[in-house]
Amino acid sequence: MEQKSKYSIVFDLGNSTVTSALFENGEIKETWRIPSFDLESVNDFKAAILSSLPFEKNEIKLDNVVASSVVFPKTRSLVTALDELFHTKVHLASLNAVSKLIEPSTISNELGVDIYANLVEARVKKPQDDVIIVDFGTALTYSIVNSMGYVKGVAIAPGVKTGLRGLLQYAPALSQYASELSIPLSTFGDDTKSAIDAGVFYSVRGMVREMIHEMEKENGRKCYRIATGGQARIFAPFADIFDEIDTEHTIKGIYNIFNF
Repeated sequence: MEQKSKYSIVFDLGNSTVTSALFENGEIKETWRIPSFDLESVNDFKAAILSSLPFEKNEIKLDNVVASSVVFPKTRSLVTALDELFHTKVHLASLNAVSKLIEPSTISNELGVDIYANLVEARVKKPQDDVIIVDFGTALTYSIVNSMGYVKGVAIAPGVKTGLRGLLQYAPALSQYASELSIPLSTFGDDTKSAIDAGVFYSVRGMVREMIHEMEKENGRKCYRIATGGQARIFAPFADIFDEIDTEHTIKGIYNIFNF
């Protein structure tokens, strides 16, 4: 008899986006992103989620609905919206389950569950290695976990688009040239748009390379390096820095936190 597929749906509420994924038997079947800046109420979330689903709501019987959030004032609205939409218990990812793969003494309640999701997924992927994860999101976060499951530490910097928005806030004349970043052809540009692309891209690349170098030096050994986050695709040419670029790394980690 053919085994029945088991479906889980995961929603990860970040500062600017709800990253979403449908899992079938533990493997990602679909992923999509929902802008979340303007989402506040339960009805806001219900409308945005329903309009973004890549399948009909009644087309698939969901076995599990999992939510994660680093935006605590909006968490209740998200969970209530999911409960009303899918009529099933919503499992909120928490740090309690993280301790099955991460040494409990190195878990801090001050750090978001998204950071620990990255660390958990790193342990699942590379349990024998020390791993650095660089998450290109609203914040640019660096986290490192060793092969024993000890979190060595975390570093946080402004994200790529966050830094760019700061530049445009104080230099509004540049805003017409910098709505979207493009991969530059050179380290310097010959017009304003290409100059911004080059400046942002190579500055971020240099910062990331130096941060990883310093983290590995302090760690005392080379690490497996993973890039993730919404902006990771833009920086695919970082292939000389990273061993793996996986934009779905965090959502997989949230799924695994729930399953462990």
